[in-house]
Amino acid sequence: MDSLGYQKTFWNTFYYQQVINTNKNIEQIMIDGGKAYIKTLTSYISISLFIFLPFFALFLKLVYIRRNYTYMEHLIFVFHVQTVFFLLFLLFYLLNLITKTDAFLVVFFILFLLYLYKALRFFYKQSRLKTILKFIILNSFYLFLATFGFIVVAIFSFVTA
Repeated sequence: MDSLGYQKTFWNTFYYQQVINTNKNIEQIMIDGGKAYIKTLTSYISISLFIFLPFFALFLKLVYIRRNYTYMEHLIFVFHVQTVFFLLFLLFYLLNLITKTDAFLVVFFILFLLYLYKALRFFYKQSRLKTILKFIILNSFYLFLATFGFIVVAIFSFVTA
């Protein structure tokens, strides 16, 4: 950094190291076609889903504000639904390995969305119309949260890989 004319402060050293890591990652992507990056990215996705669950539970608390559920009850519900998501995903991932087809992905999403609707209806005990409306609102928010999380994870895995 001396040759570049920068002082050796903490932040300058940090930024310099990030540039070096980014250049290494770009070279690695050129060499292996991005396989190492994809591997790092997928390892962080499940962690990011776990980190964003409390925010989703808080959003559930706001959507079902008239219900007498505590934040912890919403959080347990979210953990339960996420567990079913991962179990279904594991099942369909194994089916995909056996059959070598991606046709099961559509079935996976349909089954999970049906399960989520039924879980919301059973847990919160509201009418079909209210459940459908809140289902749409919740999925829209979760899609926004997942997109934001994916962008953060993509940047983080590119810088740290």
